[in-house]
Amino acid sequence: MIVFEPPVGIYLGIGQIRVVNSLQDAAECLMSEKWPGLRGAAFEKATLILIAASAGFKNADQARQAFASAAVEAGILVDPKLLVH
Repeated sequence: MIVFEPPVGIYLGIGQIRVVNSLQDAAECLMSEKWPGLRGAAFEKATLILIAASAGFKNADQARQAFASAAVEAGILVDPKLLVH
């Protein structure tokens, strides 16, 4: 399992935060119909990097950063200071 350290928090709706702490969690979020906001260039790049990471061609930090960038693009990234882990 590829673990994200530190985890990435995303807003799923009013008062709903999901803590994403693994490649599998990130992939589930990106592929979910609940992914809010923009599915632009960062979303597409994150999808490709997550696939590459699952095949061993990218590392956890690269996958985490790509997922966080997609969350920024969509306007749903939670300030890391708000996450308790």
